[in-house]
Amino acid sequence: MKSSMQLQLQQVLYSSVILIVGHYDIPLIPAIPGIEKFPSTRITHAKYFRHPSAYKDKNVLLVGNGPSGADLANQLLHYDRTVRRSVRSEPNALAVTNPKVRDILPIKQFHEDGIELVDGTILDDVDHVIFCTGYLYSLPMFLKEAGFITPDGSYVHHLYQQTFYAEDPTLSFMGLPKQVIPFPTFQNQAIVVSKVWAQKLSLPSREVMRKEEFQRLEQKGFDGAKYHSFKFPEDVELAESWRKWIEQDRSPGWEASMKPWEWTEERIAFRKRAPEIKATFLKELEEGRWDQFQFDKA
Repeated sequence: MKSSMQLQLQQVLYSSVILIVGHYDIPLIPAIPGIEKFPSTRITHAKYFRHPSAYKDKNVLLVGNGPSGADLANQLLHYDRTVRRSVRSEPNALAVTNPKVRDILPIKQFHEDGIELVDGTILDDVDHVIFCTGYLYSLPMFLKEAGFITPDGSYVHHLYQQTFYAEDPTLSFMGLPKQVIPFPTFQNQAIVVSKVWAQKLSLPSREVMRKEEFQRLEQKGFDGAKYHSFKFPEDVELAESWRKWIEQDRSPGWEASMKPWEWTEERIAFRKRAPEIKATFLKELEEGRWDQFQFDKA
């Protein structure tokens, strides 16, 4: 039976467009030498993780030491035979793991029957590899030739304040910054966009906007993959810069408009304690003090 639904293409001209594309859709799996030799059925990404019971009594190797790597490690501990985590840098402050999780060196290459680490160690007992290596940016609505995004998908070009397309600010992007507390950060970002488009706040010249992007890249060693990364306290500084910009609006009725999130001293102090709080929770979870909440050891 054929569907009666038909798609109709319609061309509409809008004065402004905002893209809320986020960055949790296209999994990033690094091109590690020999990965095509390793059985593909034993390789996956954190995006597809659903429950640790799927890996019961298996030897699991996690790749990456960000929040996803920490969270999966803490859950898998109670189901797997061994949980190892291949890391190459210092973990995110919020990525607290159970001390029973064993951190090992980065992967040098894959083989058909094992995984070789950078020091030559061969792991021949790995049942599953889970990449906790983040995501790529994707703008499928644009032609690649438009040049909005780097070929490797690591960052979006020509943005002022991570938001406004400097070449034509009637195009804006939401939700690109990574390693942030999403809701307060993007609440402030949304208010900025609405006030700029309502002409209650103004943008600087195109030259100044381009310079701001260059300075951010320079600060990150011209590493595009770090351009959108805002580890604490950078995420606080970003949200606060937007709040202070928002509060420059004193147009009629501004008092009744949506208020931006403010990182007060109390909130910042609590954020600093997050690793300590999480470590305490993991310890109490091990002691069985949270079983009544049925967290399933997650």
